[in-house]
Amino acid sequence: MKSTQTNEELVSDLMNFSPVGGLCQAFILEAILNYSQRVMTIDDESPEWENSFISLKAWKKQAEHCIKRIEERNNKF
Repeated sequence: MKSTQTNEELVSDLMNFSPVGGLCQAFILEAILNYSQRVMTIDDESPEWENSFISLKAWKKQAEHCIKRIEERNNKF
């Protein structure tokens, strides 16, 4: 493993190389789903987001996308 990884390389390593095997994949997907659900509960007028580099609207759009994709996948089982 090289010392500096892109985000994609890091996520790939986390998903594929774990001391507990495939459990890591379920853990990461649950973490993404839970965080996305928390983001969706943030009040649109939340002052913490007024000067954020990324707008809350964009952050929520990404969260919504993650929730949708994970739920679509889960509904196939």
